[in-house]
Amino acid sequence: LQTIDATDPSSPVELAAIALARPVWDIAVVGAAAAELSGDPWRGASELVVVPAADPDAAVPTARVPLAGAYGRLFRVGTVAWTLAIDPWTSRSFVLAVDLSDPAAPAVRGRLDLPDTGTGAWWWNAGAVQAGGALAVLRVGWTCGAVCTSEAELLVLDLRDADAPRLAATVPLPRRAWTSGLAAVGTDVWYSQYDWVE
Repeated sequence: LQTIDATDPSSPVELAAIALARPVWDIAVVGAAAAELSGDPWRGASELVVVPAADPDAAVPTARVPLAGAYGRLFRVGTVAWTLAIDPWTSRSFVLAVDLSDPAAPAVRGRLDLPDTGTGAWWWNAGAVQAGGALAVLRVGWTCGAVCTSEAELLVLDLRDADAPRLAATVPLPRRAWTSGLAAVGTDVWYSQYDWVE
């Protein structure tokens, strides 16, 4: 809701504004607080909004942390909310740790930019699951010439140190197959796949 001074129609001025609702793509509850991943993915603007867990629709949040990623997912390790942020236009993504020990003053901690594939293929993050202190990110890509070839890999991220997240492993998956259905059971990560055959 905005109030606008349109005395000069060529230069209207916003006097005040309040958000009545915000888009929330993911939420993580940390004690009495809730971290909401919110924003407009088409404009590339997003933020981590901290609200009381008992009042997730609070019009005035406890705190806000701006994010550069366009959209993503939230995961929690202890009092740390991890954001996996993705830019759909560049396929670049990163994980960012935000410590919510003090919900009124969230502290940004470690960040890890996920590696570029180094190929001309079009890649995107097709899912992510948490297995304990690890995050498995499924990346799927296509290389097209005379024919199109699919590729996939799992990036295993170690999130145990909030100040220094690291890429622990890259697991290549079979080519020319469609990979999806990522799921975590305990410390195991499962995926489904089907192959095209002649």
